[in-house]
Amino acid sequence: MRNKTSILAALLITGSTSLSAETETFGTGEVDATVLSIGDHVEVSYRGRNARGRASIEEAVGTVVRVNDELLEVDTAQSVVTLFYKTIIRLDRTRETFRSLDAEDILLSEAELVAKYLANNELTGMEGVWVWDDRSFEIVVIKDESDRIKRFDYIGLILSSTLPSWKLGEIKLLLKQTATEEAYSAVVVTSEKKNYNTTVLVRKNRLIEGLLPREPDGGQIERHQILRTYPLPKEPETRVATSESKLVRHGSGFFISSDIIATANHLVEEANTIVARLNGHAIEVSVKGRDKRNNIALLSIDASSQDVLKGLTVVPLILGDSGETSEGDRVVTSGFTSHNAVRPSVSEGIVNSLSGAKEDLTRFTISSADRPGVIGGPLIDSSNRVIGIVLPPDSTDSGAIHVAVKADLLSALLRMASIRAASPDTSDATSKIDTSLIGQMARSAVVSIEAK
Repeated sequence: MRNKTSILAALLITGSTSLSAETETFGTGEVDATVLSIGDHVEVSYRGRNARGRASIEEAVGTVVRVNDELLEVDTAQSVVTLFYKTIIRLDRTRETFRSLDAEDILLSEAELVAKYLANNELTGMEGVWVWDDRSFEIVVIKDESDRIKRFDYIGLILSSTLPSWKLGEIKLLLKQTATEEAYSAVVVTSEKKNYNTTVLVRKNRLIEGLLPREPDGGQIERHQILRTYPLPKEPETRVATSESKLVRHGSGFFISSDIIATANHLVEEANTIVARLNGHAIEVSVKGRDKRNNIALLSIDASSQDVLKGLTVVPLILGDSGETSEGDRVVTSGFTSHNAVRPSVSEGIVNSLSGAKEDLTRFTISSADRPGVIGGPLIDSSNRVIGIVLPPDSTDSGAIHVAVKADLLSALLRMASIRAASPDTSDATSKIDTSLIGQMARSAVVSIEAK
């Protein structure tokens, strides 16, 4: 039997075709609510006034975001412009086929888009949230039940992108199952809004792999992996042997906002009570959200501990960009080496690899997490930004390796839970900070975790 790589090469179909577009021109007195829709791309000339207050002809180019009986609003690159129909001299309207399932999606927030297409549904197959391995795109994949697109099984809609040419809710990916196991026929829409036809491999509904056009120009083909971040199947629970009749787990966590703590999910999974301790003060917390596959949990402060929290000085840690990390970079871990410790300790190391065991791209391999109590604590770069959460060691053929789950996945979980992380201050995030100073700053954010 041929291996999966040779199957992918044999099935690859390249080529691209433009999305069909309809452009119409309207003159004075011809523009009203009946000829416009949210999502239309327009170029408008209209009567306005210049900076001196004199009558002049102005121009606006952008996307329609509001339409009513008297006016429209156009989202340009700089601002949202309000235009009354009676002032319009000329309007060119362009509509591109299959840009989105619902033009009004561009008015939603990321959390609202996820809720619209995924909430209250029993998600099956490939439905969920997926992210490109270079973080250029994050998409919501849904089953194709649209009357407009009938020959595909799944549709991927833009949730976020590092490229400014993409808007929320636009179609990025179309997938159709084939007779070959794990092989899907795919259409990838490029930044130039052209269709690129190819075939991809889908591994256990967790990973999409294929040769895709490089963005933003789309001129070169390169291999990409698209990773599923939500929802993820349950993993079998691993319990640590204990002499106590009731299992008690100890570890670390850290404030990521004024009232949300991030930690490793296995520490708090199925716990009846969870206590976080900061400077010796006990804070009762509950699970707010979790990503079991990537071993991440978010904890919120219980009402009974709000007064305790008010009496403490909490300085949340700031999330960094895991993608800017390189092999050999200096990193610091902070956590409680024992459940009796009053303050977190720090340990300095390096990033050994940008992947974990079996080339797991969701993990860093690190050299600074050799103490069990640090698990659940932050992995901090030399600019004092969190780039990961320390996890239990992975087992490999050559022995255990220390790993941390990348902060990109923590960011994805925060968005899913509609939680805003702490914002960075105005200091230069690229400046390097001494390890001892990182440790001192961590004392206002890193907590011990006790779950039972």
